Amino acid sequence: MSALTANRNTKERQARLRRYPVLDEEIMYAGGLAAIDSNGEVQMASDTAGLIVTGVSTEYVDNTGDGEYCTVKTGCFLFANSSGNPITNAHVGRTCWIEDDNTVSSSPGTNGIEAGKVFEVDTDGVWVEVGADVNAVPVASAANALDDQSGGSASGTQQLAAVGATNSADVSAAINNNFATVAAEYNAVVAALKAAGLMASS
Repeated sequence: MSALTANRNTKERQARLRRYPVLDEEIMYAGGLAAIDSNGEVQMASDTAGLIVTGVSTEYVDNTGDGEYCTVKTGCFLFANSSGNPITNAHVGRTCWIEDDNTVSSSPGTNGIEAGKVFEVDTDGVWVEVGADVNAVPVASAANALDDQSGGSASGTQQLAAVGATNSADVSAAINNNFATVAAEYNAVVAALKAAGLMASS
């Protein structure tokens, strides 16, 4: 193709709507949260490893015969609030997680599948901004806290102490304190990432 020399009738579509091939044997239900797998096939959202929630299914699709497509819409939608891990007004603006295809949770569950961002909480449930653009930040794999067995004491000032020559005196206490400080700071970072919804729980 070459540069335009005349007006072009460019096709346009609503950016909120996307069509995906449906997972083999899957049945899609209108109004349920929809997610794609690593093959780009859509299915009803669940707490299953590797899924990315892309929106809400707009139609009923029975793919038992294979070859079907489903239209998925992004936007702000109302879902049921988890009874076991309820979302409150304190979670507004934060990530919420998939409990099932029509229920969202304040807990990342087993696999940390993001539903979207909490927009509002009311007596009817949770309004969630859902879509691939909302969930663009990947959730890091879970990291375990460091088990500090050094016996040292963390400085509490984010500072590592200078350690002198080890052949002139016993400096093990200073070394152990440094190890304890590193462990404490690392664990604080992991806890903050999990609280912000940027890292899955262990």
